[in-house]
Amino acid sequence: APAPAPAPAPAEAAPAPAPAEAPPAPPPPPPLTDIRQVQVKVWISEANERGIRDIGANLNFKRFVRGVEKNGSVAEARTNLLPLDQFGTLNLPFPDQSLFPPPLRSDLDNNLANGLQDRQGAGLSFSIIDTPYGTIDGAIRALERQSDADLISRPELLVANGQPALIKAGGQVPFQDAKITPPYAPQLQVQWRDVGVNLNFTPAIMPDNMVQLTLTTLEVSDVNRIENFRGVDLPVFSTRSQTGVVYVPDSTTLVIGGLTSRVLRSTERRVPVLGKIPLLGIPFRSRKADSENRNLLIFVSPTVVDLRAPTPRAESALEFWRERGTEWLNTPRIESERDAMQVGL
Repeated sequence: APAPAPAPAPAEAAPAPAPAEAPPAPPPPPPLTDIRQVQVKVWISEANERGIRDIGANLNFKRFVRGVEKNGSVAEARTNLLPLDQFGTLNLPFPDQSLFPPPLRSDLDNNLANGLQDRQGAGLSFSIIDTPYGTIDGAIRALERQSDADLISRPELLVANGQPALIKAGGQVPFQDAKITPPYAPQLQVQWRDVGVNLNFTPAIMPDNMVQLTLTTLEVSDVNRIENFRGVDLPVFSTRSQTGVVYVPDSTTLVIGGLTSRVLRSTERRVPVLGKIPLLGIPFRSRKADSENRNLLIFVSPTVVDLRAPTPRAESALEFWRERGTEWLNTPRIESERDAMQVGL
């Protein structure tokens, strides 16, 4: 009988994979050789001057629209010959055809000055013609107003070399906005917009302690006026902006100006033809002049600060932040400035 075939040799086990090499360690960070920073003082000063002069005249004609035979009730309708918003709103009602007319309303009495009670300024009302069929009354009003406002803000911050900094000085103004989502009705919502000074800059220390200021954003926005659009009062914003790069020596002040605006508005309302007559046309016209001047100055003073070797200038710049015991060193100065502002108000 043939010999049996030899059994196959067992397969050798596959060798285990070699362990993956660990990634190389990152190189150590370079030694910190420059830890200088920039102490930036910003002084924002804005002066606002506004003056208003409003002079005008108005004539009103009143006539009887219902007689005394109706339950002894007499009503009057008043018509504005010169419809000016400065003198309030005087409505002409639709004649009542019922047997029991309603009583007279407060805005249809015999006193023309009652329509001016909610207006500021000095006024004079007088009667020109008074007859059983109607009367003609006149009113003269004059207003002159001047206001001044100053806004001063002095923020300070310590910025690392080459890092951006942001300073905002101002507030927010609300306004209405309509959102329409078909098929639903439009919905009114309130939105807010920042107004004031928005300053974004990056300081970089150059050789010889020269500081390079990169003004990324310098924007000044404010409410210019209020416009009525389809029954909704909406603010109109004015914006002024600047950008640039400038070199400033250490502890030297940079003055940013040119952000000045002047607005002059003149409005004249008159009755056609009659209002153009010299002298005689004075009762038939009204003039209003409104002027507003804004002057904005921004002072930026950078100081190089090295905590390893502080200089007298750096110590003076950091004096605002230094702590003495349990209170800040600048507390008395802040309190004195606050008291001075309260006395001025």
